[in-house]
Amino acid sequence: MEAFFVVDLELVRLKFSNMWDAFELCYAAPRVEVEGVERGDAIEFEVSLPLNLLNHVLVLAGVNYTYGFYLDLAKGVSLHLLAELSSSGLREAWWNLAASILASDLNTAEDLFDAIDEFAAFLHDGVKPCKLRLWTSEEAFRKLSEAYPEAGSWDSLLADLRNKLSRGTLGLLRRALEECYNSFYAEYWEVRREVLHEISCRLKKAVDVLQPLKKLEEMLGIELRCKPLRAFPVDVFRLGRGIYGVEPNRIVCTSDRRSPLSIHLDVAHEVTHILVGDWKLELADDVRELAGALKVRKSLELARVLEEHVAALMQLKVDEAYIGKRRVTHGYMENETFRVAEEVWDRSRRELGASWTFREFMKELIEELKKSRKAARELAELAKGRS
Repeated sequence: MEAFFVVDLELVRLKFSNMWDAFELCYAAPRVEVEGVERGDAIEFEVSLPLNLLNHVLVLAGVNYTYGFYLDLAKGVSLHLLAELSSSGLREAWWNLAASILASDLNTAEDLFDAIDEFAAFLHDGVKPCKLRLWTSEEAFRKLSEAYPEAGSWDSLLADLRNKLSRGTLGLLRRALEECYNSFYAEYWEVRREVLHEISCRLKKAVDVLQPLKKLEEMLGIELRCKPLRAFPVDVFRLGRGIYGVEPNRIVCTSDRRSPLSIHLDVAHEVTHILVGDWKLELADDVRELAGALKVRKSLELARVLEEHVAALMQLKVDEAYIGKRRVTHGYMENETFRVAEEVWDRSRRELGASWTFREFMKELIEELKKSRKAARELAELAKGRS
């Protein structure tokens, strides 16, 4: 008697007489297209081996994190070396290095290895990098430390990084990257880069139709100073989590075949940090006043926590514009601080209309947060956790 295999997709039930066809449908990775008028958006997608290799090793070591990491990719570095990296200072200071790699124009594995060496020489010998562009400049940090004296000087920042990212730690990372590339990633990359290139093409078409950067700029009333936005799909971030960005115009983004449906989330959250970063300098007095009211010692950490909530808020607002309903896509969205921020956002947009500015929104938000005991406790704990 002939057997049939029924695949239930909820909206439809498909019946196959061939088991292989049923398997193919069950395990298919959907290729999502966005169709419509391609009006264009100032976002370009690039596929980078150095960024993919670096983040693969960072995730393996538990230094950075992701959703849905496939166990068959958990290879390439010895467990002993991963354990050493996991217990090193890299866990506390990985972003400074990763953001510098993102900020730089690197193409090959050798470029990445050289950049790690340059970062070590910069930190420990004061040698100016060649291939590597640092995550920030001394001048930019000086302005930040003038607004937030507890941030310390440029020299004290470098001293702290030298302590966390010792020559030994950076040497361990270089060894791990080389081991991973030689034992696994070089061969894996031959196939995967083509998939990422295909995804990048689909992402470009999606943003040219949906225009998420333009939507975000319109909502905030702030334009990206340096265009185009350069976005780099990274293999381990197929479903998100530890993605990041760096000024003036670069972000890491998700790389699942369904990413055209969610790229607006990456743009909204990561680019918000780039667009609104100046508020911390402009409203430093207000932040310090809030820190005093909350009995938070480090006002800069408080500002950073507050900005994370605002980035999550913009992620929600842009998402709502495309989805048409509310959904939780970020942990902060269930916080009291987030609730207050959203309430202030909606009220200020409604009341101020065309005269609304992001700066005035932040001033009003800070004042409202002083009135909420629950938000005060929450912010104080979060800021303390970042110190």
